[in-house]
Amino acid sequence: MYEVHFSCRTREELVKVQNLMGAIPGSRMADDVATRFEVPIESDSPNNTGTLSLKRLFEVLTTRWLGN
Repeated sequence: MYEVHFSCRTREELVKVQNLMGAIPGSRMADDVATRFEVPIESDSPNNTGTLSLKRLFEVLTTRWLGN
């Protein structure tokens, strides 16, 4: 499990982050902070269907964050 933290200065940025992370399979908002998300990352075990590699997570974050 990895944690992704965002620095949001406005309500609009927070909504954008929540929408972005909602599109990532298995991610969930942390219980303590609205700008911290937990994301399952695939490993070598065979039962990790639906999870992302760390490389793919960064690709999604980069293209969706910078693309919007």
